[in-house]
Amino acid sequence: MLLAFTLSFLAMVYLTVVQIMPNWMANFMMGTATLDNGEFLLMSKPSQAIVVTSALMLSMFACLYLWLIVFMLSYNSETTVNNLARTPDPKSLSYRVMQKFLPLLKRIQAQTKRASSNTAAAVVSTPRNSSQTSSFGSRISSFGSQTSSFGSRTASRLISDFTSIEGTYHRYYDAVLDFPKLIFQTMSLSGYLSKGFPLPIIFFYVLPLGFNWLISFYRFQRNKPDPMLVVARVFYLFDLFFAVFAPIVMLLYSYYNFNMDRANFATREETLTPGSFDRIARLFADPIQVQMAKTSLANLQITGGEYILVKCFLNLLGIYKWKKVIAHLILANRSRREEKGALALSTSITNCSPYYHCPVYSYRWEWGQKSTCPCIVFIDRELAPKTYNEWINAPNVTDPLSALASNGYLQTVQIINRALPELPEALRQCKTLKDLILIYTKTRRFPEWTKELHTYSTCTSKTIFSIQVCSICRQIFSPKCTAYDSFARVGRQV
Repeated sequence: MLLAFTLSFLAMVYLTVVQIMPNWMANFMMGTATLDNGEFLLMSKPSQAIVVTSALMLSMFACLYLWLIVFMLSYNSETTVNNLARTPDPKSLSYRVMQKFLPLLKRIQAQTKRASSNTAAAVVSTPRNSSQTSSFGSRISSFGSQTSSFGSRTASRLISDFTSIEGTYHRYYDAVLDFPKLIFQTMSLSGYLSKGFPLPIIFFYVLPLGFNWLISFYRFQRNKPDPMLVVARVFYLFDLFFAVFAPIVMLLYSYYNFNMDRANFATREETLTPGSFDRIARLFADPIQVQMAKTSLANLQITGGEYILVKCFLNLLGIYKWKKVIAHLILANRSRREEKGALALSTSITNCSPYYHCPVYSYRWEWGQKSTCPCIVFIDRELAPKTYNEWINAPNVTDPLSALASNGYLQTVQIINRALPELPEALRQCKTLKDLILIYTKTRRFPEWTKELHTYSTCTSKTIFSIQVCSICRQIFSPKCTAYDSFARVGRQV
């Protein structure tokens, strides 16, 4: 989509230049600036009013396609999302116009309701077992309650049912917008036939037009949800081709099929006297190729008011539909993010609730992976042991620390008056570990892999065992780390 909008923007800029300087652009494309004093193709010159109007119109479309690019890239902007999520303004023109069509919309809804009721009645009349009948009856009663409240819905709700991409009757709204475009595109094909365009161009135009008609009928009959709007985007890409790129295809075809023996013509110019009829380049060139190039370039020019209206209608309708598609995708992306955030909250709370050692944890949910507690801070401490035996025979916290470190999210570990004879291997995965505080933990040694961890800002080790722990702590960790050996003598006496 982004590539299509960028190409559309460049195409509109190119068409604007064609309206203002047709001869210069023709000579630039065909390389005929030195032939016949720059008048090789004899491009037509519309009136000044047509040129100004068409140039302004195409410049406006170029700005709109640029706006679509910016709009698409702002899908993460909170301002954009909040503006799209707002309810329609009752004072807006579109809201008041749609209110005028409420009687027609209600008639369409009533017809759909009767057809659905007849279908439901026919299905209910067929024999079923008791469980299936009760289940289907609940669905029918639910449908009846929804349709019975239709008359009390506000105008905005009814308008949303028709105009929203997820609306119940959106296919009728699509048909209203799609069929005029298809008719205009078919009329353009008849114009190409009347102008005698080459058969490859005709076939190249007929194939996308046929696919466009088929996709349009398929969309109208399709009842399955399409949350990512894959079918709609394919259809609108074909529309973009007809509205923007179809005239340029003819020009490219002419460019690659235009051949002129310039060396032979240069010899003519050198040998013939000025004013000779044989010195006119367009008479020397292949007339079929010259006419094809002239027709393709003239097809890029806007020469009449009716062509301005058709061009304006097709582009505005396409831009409007693309805006609706992008808005829907932005809101769907926000909905998915909110659902993922809610799932991350509930999953993390559920997984971390069994661990009282983890007061701070990250809210994460990773698809396709086993759910574990994404713990950030591990704290297990007893600041005031009641007895000497409780202090000297402290509970071992190796297993819970290993379980919570398995994700690799731990940043802080604080253990006081608990037994941790050796750092668990799982702690090696915590590459962002910043604070390691071990006080009276009976830690006898630090593994060699602790040298791999270079993110420590605080490392405190105070143990009742040998001075070897203190020296290893100073050797492995940064100078900010501290090791207390005041109880080393007590450790040797125990």
